[in-house]
Amino acid sequence: MSGNSPKSAAPPEDLTAIAAADGTIDAEQPAAEYVISDVETLKAISDPLRIRMLETMVARKHDLWSVKELAAQLEVPQTRLYHHVELLLERGLIRLAQQRIVSGIIESRYRVAALSFRLDSSLLSGGSPAAEEASRDLMQGIFDSAREEVIEAIRSYLSGHPGADLTGDHEGDPERPVLSRGMAMLPPARAAEFKTRLFDLMREYDSVVGSPDAVPFGFLISLYRVPEPKEPSDD
Repeated sequence: MSGNSPKSAAPPEDLTAIAAADGTIDAEQPAAEYVISDVETLKAISDPLRIRMLETMVARKHDLWSVKELAAQLEVPQTRLYHHVELLLERGLIRLAQQRIVSGIIESRYRVAALSFRLDSSLLSGGSPAAEEASRDLMQGIFDSAREEVIEAIRSYLSGHPGADLTGDHEGDPERPVLSRGMAMLPPARAAEFKTRLFDLMREYDSVVGSPDAVPFGFLISLYRVPEPKEPSDD
């Protein structure tokens, strides 16, 4: 890690024996997908700040990040990130990619381990109290992170467009935030078609991620069968 924090992860025993001339330790590019199958890793990814850290690193997948650079990007104190970086590193969610000496201090740079993170379905089935608690924490972390980004996006947009109507047609203004929650009555076949078209659309637009004028846009999608109302208890 960069900086002079005493919490910096210890370097390999023989750094010079495995590092390239530029300090590269692990040049492997991020994997396409990381499947989370244990409760401890699920807990590690459930924190809203760690979610933002991973999203930031995925958005610039070819970059190597120091703690100082991550802190600047996330607008949080550098000292706040050391524990989070160590935990992500311990669980294999990020990798130590490079170390070099800067002003007599070992500067560590990191790369995200994968471009997509998927939960093993066993962790979502409530098979154990620990798994159920971690799953709830992850959901809360995801929604908390998205909520803060949406609030900030709305405030930022309205500061430049006072009195703007955030409802209705958004055609022609890519910066205007969109926020919608609804329910649709769909036959199973139409629901399946909707889901297929939705994923096709996401894949289509994800393919332009390398465009030189691309900027990050956030979205949170949940498509689910609304649970049937519970019958009132006789108690």
